Amino acid sequence: MCNLGEAIEQNGRRSARLEDIQAIRKNLGYSLEQAMNLLNVPDDERPEYLTLLQKQLESLNDLIECVQSA
Repeated sequence: MCNLGEAIEQNGRRSARLEDIQAIRKNLGYSLEQAMNLLNVPDDERPEYLTLLQKQLESLNDLIECVQSA
């Protein structure tokens, strides 16, 4: 059975790691793979972070399109 507290904690860790990946890429100029290597992201978790980053990019692109059309 899923524990709500565990789910919240896992989501928090995922969000923090995603922020760390983005900060490393921005501040150090690392590629996505290099950033995940630096953070020792397990291979089986990497597709999840790639998906989350792609969703953020899509949302950002949607926002840009909205602003440009206004």
